[in-house]
Amino acid sequence: MKSTRWLTVAVILLLVVALVGCSTAATDGEVDPKDVTVDLASDPVVMKANEQGKLIVQTTGLSSDITPDIQIDIRKPDNKGLPEYVKTTSIGNGQYAAEYTFAAAGSYTIYLHVMQGELHITKKKKLDVQ
Repeated sequence: MKSTRWLTVAVILLLVVALVGCSTAATDGEVDPKDVTVDLASDPVVMKANEQGKLIVQTTGLSSDITPDIQIDIRKPDNKGLPEYVKTTSIGNGQYAAEYTFAAAGSYTIYLHVMQGELHITKKKKLDVQ
């Protein structure tokens, strides 16, 4: 008799876990990566070495239910050393920005990391600094 009760409780718990898991998967699955666009802009438009500017990431196609985490991965022109990761803050309308000062002129490789729930999109961009 006791084993039947425990079995019933175990089955009910499994059903609850399965239902919660399905509803979470449905929410995460709403965003199709091919519908997401990610672009990079700067303010000023032409960044200059040793002068602070703003890197702006423009996104479209993300879910409005979950706040995304947007990181900027900056690689030096000579591609030596470790990349520098810069966290952004939302400035509205799918835009995220970070203040940054480039130490030297050159052509930088920038990777934009967009993370939202199970989704992780990385876009490679180039940025010329004078």
